[in-house]
Amino acid sequence: MHPYLVFNANFRNHQKLIVVDGRIALTGGLNVGDEYLGKNDKLGFWRDTHLRLEGPLVRELQQLFVENWLYAGQGTSDETWDLFADEKHLSQYFVNEPKGQNGATQLLVTSPGKDVTIRDGLMRLLMDAKESIWLTTPYLVPPPELLAILEVAGRSGIDVRIVVPGKGDEWFSFHATEYYFEQLLKRNIKIYKYNRHFIHAKTLLIDGKVALVGSANFDFRSMFLNYEMMIAQFDTTSIQELHEAFLKDFEESILIDWTMLRKKTIGKRFVEAFCHIFSPLL
Repeated sequence: MHPYLVFNANFRNHQKLIVVDGRIALTGGLNVGDEYLGKNDKLGFWRDTHLRLEGPLVRELQQLFVENWLYAGQGTSDETWDLFADEKHLSQYFVNEPKGQNGATQLLVTSPGKDVTIRDGLMRLLMDAKESIWLTTPYLVPPPELLAILEVAGRSGIDVRIVVPGKGDEWFSFHATEYYFEQLLKRNIKIYKYNRHFIHAKTLLIDGKVALVGSANFDFRSMFLNYEMMIAQFDTTSIQELHEAFLKDFEESILIDWTMLRKKTIGKRFVEAFCHIFSPLL
């Protein structure tokens, strides 16, 4: 994103959500566009992660959608909560689904200027890690507190791996991400550059047991300036699927090492440092 335009992008709704019949919800990293089908000539193959959800959590997601719908229609529509949640319509839009036996899920939502729930949730999960932290993010521009936790984990012997795109869709963010490579390698953190062009997934796997999937990138904008949502999963069957997806992504990525970093030109280092200056805005 151009630095002169980022101010106009603050406080945007970056959530991705579809709710079907109040019973099924879809959320994750996918937007609606040709590039998400790999039809963009510049980016080519597009790798993403999305969730299909059923059960009581869908009711919360339906509520989130309605809140966004009413907010977006302020001043142009007479619709109110009564249209969705009065005695006549409540059972139509908000279905009481029984709790399943497939682990547990939790919705995390961040609203700019109101809370930092996703940031706090990430901090809690990262600090609780005992064996491994696997992270995928298209934009690695972390706030200092999250970066510090990753560094401590890496130096403590925890298996910390981060997958980032091999090709970026935003010039500033791509080079700002690469600015952190040397700092992270010094802390025993493994960096993988996805070798099938662009990876847009926002996923986190802790100790192979707890997972986060959603819309939030690992950057300042998602933590503080956007409306974002993440789904935390505990002991669900999808965690194993996510684990297998990570293993495949590692295989299809280039592991960054010191030899590669030493080949950086002075010009490349200058570009990265310059882009890093704008990190809080990217």
